Amino acid sequence: MSEGGRGVGFAFRIEMKIRTIYISLIAVMAVCLYALDRDIVREHKAHDTQLLGAMARGHAELCAEYFATRVSAIRAVREELNGLADGKAQQAFQKDAAVVNENISGMQWLLLLDKQLQPSSQWPPAGRGQPLPAELLRPLARRAVDTRATQVSRCFQQPDTAGYFFLVADAATDGSGRVVVGSFVLQSNVAPAAQGQPLTHPFTYLEDSSGALLTDPAMVKTGLLQQREPFAVGGDFWAVHVEEPSVGEARLWLSRLVILALGVLLLTVPAGIYLLHASQRTLLTQTNAKLEAELAATRRFNQRLILLNHELDEFTHIVSHDLKEPLRGVEGVSRMFLEEYEPKLDEQGKEYLRSIRASGARMRQLVDDLLRLSRIGRRRYPPEEVAFGDLLKEVLTSLEFTIAAKSAVITAQPDLPRVVCDRVRMAELLQNLLSNALKFSGDRTPQVEVGSRATEEGHLFWVKDNGVGIAAQDFPRVFEIFQRLDPGTEGTGLGLTICKRIVENHGGRIWVESEPGKGSTFFFTLPRQPVGRLEPEVNQTVSAADEKGPG
Repeated sequence: MSEGGRGVGFAFRIEMKIRTIYISLIAVMAVCLYALDRDIVREHKAHDTQLLGAMARGHAELCAEYFATRVSAIRAVREELNGLADGKAQQAFQKDAAVVNENISGMQWLLLLDKQLQPSSQWPPAGRGQPLPAELLRPLARRAVDTRATQVSRCFQQPDTAGYFFLVADAATDGSGRVVVGSFVLQSNVAPAAQGQPLTHPFTYLEDSSGALLTDPAMVKTGLLQQREPFAVGGDFWAVHVEEPSVGEARLWLSRLVILALGVLLLTVPAGIYLLHASQRTLLTQTNAKLEAELAATRRFNQRLILLNHELDEFTHIVSHDLKEPLRGVEGVSRMFLEEYEPKLDEQGKEYLRSIRASGARMRQLVDDLLRLSRIGRRRYPPEEVAFGDLLKEVLTSLEFTIAAKSAVITAQPDLPRVVCDRVRMAELLQNLLSNALKFSGDRTPQVEVGSRATEEGHLFWVKDNGVGIAAQDFPRVFEIFQRLDPGTEGTGLGLTICKRIVENHGGRIWVESEPGKGSTFFFTLPRQPVGRLEPEVNQTVSAADEKGPG
């Protein structure tokens, strides 16, 4: 096979590998977005289920208290009649009925039934409204006599009368066979009408002991998130139903729409990079095809190929910086949306936009820290002999504001050694360790000690604080990437990972010793002579722009 043919085959294989990489990347991002969407749906349902459950329990307690008050009133009237003759019992009944009417709202009738369950007295004497349904009255009174317990009927409606009514019956315990029966109307705060309202006032239904929902069937919704809370009434169980209105579903779809928009934005980035790479590979293929006819230009072609690869490397580095632009767009749009539409948004909507802005800012910080982590191995300064004490003073100067704000006390041994190291990276190491000592001080005034001693490995340094400390089982995690022991603390979880990378590039090692509540001590070693990998690599000079970070 000719050189040109081998070149075309090589370019084709590279193209296929790049295509596979980008298709895999898009697939992974799609799966992540799908998982994020499922997580949002799950958290939404869990949050609303908890909220609806709390509402259902609260309303059930209100209903239980409502029914308990009326049951207690009927029971009190019955107890006043125990042991009285029929004539005196009827007089006492009328007197007690008037008292109940004054103190208990919603009473319609109060009946005194004799041993044959026939009305012997009623209040008010002339009656009001429709007569009580016999199919409920007599069986309820009979059940109260048989069980010797207060009984509550299911709800019923009366012709030409709005609302629902229920009966409470309690039988005498003195052998007289008398039964006191009260008729009450369900008030609107116990069985409110169903209507669409915000999530703080969802659809609420009351279910009586027969399992019937006390509302217009046309108002009952289907397919919504629902919570049911039973409560005891007499010897039966009633229940409260609370359902999420459509506005809750609309809020869920708004969140999913935002995630979808972010997903489309993120998925277009690798697609654009792939198209740009495809364009570059097309140019490479054309150059390889021309080589088949111009074998004499092999040297020039090789030089051109080296140049293209260099440009491709630079292009990839630039694109990695530009990945922050979509994040800036998300933050900017959310900020503009919040500023321009704030009067039209409720607090929940404002909180969602603030959450989007905070997530974008954290993702941008994460990109910055990842680029810093990658530059440790890719960009290195020439090693030089540094007085560690002078380097510490420079770092303390850069942290002067934080130290003053926390009234921190920083002490250092006066005889810190001179070491050969990458001065910039070593300053970054010290700054990260001191910043952590100040950040995780808890409620105490930070006291930090920096010291060193000579060992067989070379120089042993430590940074000791009096902060919150770290549990022994968490020691291995603190240096792992993206690991944060306290999720509520600001940061990306990359600071100690960067410290570990810097120390290992110098040929040393780093570890921590700590106890919760007693502070932490971070130790790291440096060899007396720099290791080979600390030497600057060929053509890897550090520019000021690179050290400033992305963007």
